[in-house]
Amino acid sequence: TAPSFTLREQVLRGKLQTAVIAQPKGQLNAETQFLVSTKPVWVGPANTTLASTDPLPLAVHAAQCPYREAMIASLKHSGRKTRVVLESPSNQAIKACVEAGLAISLIDRSGVTEAMQILNDLPEIAEHEIVFLRSPASQPDEAVCVLAQAMQKYFRV
Repeated sequence: TAPSFTLREQVLRGKLQTAVIAQPKGQLNAETQFLVSTKPVWVGPANTTLASTDPLPLAVHAAQCPYREAMIASLKHSGRKTRVVLESPSNQAIKACVEAGLAISLIDRSGVTEAMQILNDLPEIAEHEIVFLRSPASQPDEAVCVLAQAMQKYFRV
């Protein structure tokens, strides 16, 4: 596992044959196969007012992640001061940090737990797409074609 933009670079350079990545909506191309749309939401710990803290404590995804880029850009544009409490490539670590009451973050709506609350007062983040990415060299590979069909049929967030 790695951040989406890192995986994309590795596939395009031929270091990987395939990857499942998140990307901002509307960036499909010949190498990508749409799997599902996802709406990232701001989350904080349940029953707290952490979102009103200044500076805003953040649990951020690793560099090269589209959610991290969306978080930082939207908060900068809105003028919110922030401080990074946790930086991790692990979605589970991000979620644990939020649930523990240490920070807020941006996650897929489907990943919101009972220990979290959706924070509607922060900047809205555009819809993203989860796509199956194939290297140009893998296009004729029958096993990769079967995998692509299975991903299209069975992939869920």
